Amino acid sequence: MLVSWAAEDPEAAAARLDIIQTRPNGWGGGDQPEEAIMAGLLKKDPDEALQWFTKNQVDPRYLRYALQTFASDDPSKALDWLGNIPDSSARKSALKDLAEYYREGFDDWLAQQTNSEYASEAQEIALSQLSNTDRKAAREVMHDLPEGPHKDRIRVNLIRELGDGFDGDGQQMKAYVEALPEALRGDALATVISDRYYPNLGPSVDAELLDFMPPGEQRQEAIRATANLYKDAPSDGITWLTELSDPQEQHRAATSFTNAWAEADSYSTSQCIAGLEAVPLRDASASQLVQQMVDVEPDSAFAWAQFIANQQERQQALSRAYQSWQKAAPDATAGALQELSASDRQHLLESSR
Repeated sequence: MLVSWAAEDPEAAAARLDIIQTRPNGWGGGDQPEEAIMAGLLKKDPDEALQWFTKNQVDPRYLRYALQTFASDDPSKALDWLGNIPDSSARKSALKDLAEYYREGFDDWLAQQTNSEYASEAQEIALSQLSNTDRKAAREVMHDLPEGPHKDRIRVNLIRELGDGFDGDGQQMKAYVEALPEALRGDALATVISDRYYPNLGPSVDAELLDFMPPGEQRQEAIRATANLYKDAPSDGITWLTELSDPQEQHRAATSFTNAWAEADSYSTSQCIAGLEAVPLRDASASQLVQQMVDVEPDSAFAWAQFIANQQERQQALSRAYQSWQKAAPDATAGALQELSASDRQHLLESSR
């Protein structure tokens, strides 16, 4: 009965919503009052429906259900109306439903739109839906979109959906990214590399994709992610580390690489670090190795700390390892001090007091 009332006189039902919601038996019949009122208002007066939805901050779920009924008569009219909804999450959720249930009408409406923000939002959702069933077709549709900022943002936001078909083909991925404006490449590659959505591309491809990334935190995250991938190819990882031109990036990458590799094979890690010729790189790797070992193998950590060339870093690492070693095996540490230089031994004794 209440559902019929809301359908016939949604204005009256909307005015009495607070009373309906407090009824001991609820709305009755399993339907929600907001959904029925919203559907009724949309049918009678879409402008009033918009005002009521916005004013009452109605749960977006009820908009979705009501809008599907509205769209069954005229999807274009429903899509035009939806563009006035200020709540972006509610708008996007409803767009997804309309793209799924009214695909043909949705596409016809899109074909009549200009490059507005709302049309771009709707196009992105339509392509995302299409990519679930036909990724190749989705990429073809995107390719035919007019060039401009809206298309560029769609390519960045949908790189997961549209790029998943590359299947480890690094050349296709690089071509996809290279076609983007330089200012957007960082966002795109942050998804590809840092989020590890494309582990099948392999670390060497990730390393090449880094060339497209501008300086900044996204690039640093991507470097750390790439370094972690090289744990299964240590010799290649060392080569990559030595080829990084920025000393700070090289230091961060060495830390991440050593951390990941040492967890898998600490012995091989130590052997590889010992063979490094670049002193800053060896120091960064050795410092990280000490940090990895200090609680579980303090004697090995102490030995590795001595490899660090930078005096300040070496002495700090020696202190951490020595203190941990003393707690684990105090009798074994006395002879180790004799292996140190006079300045290192003095610093260690003073810091241990």
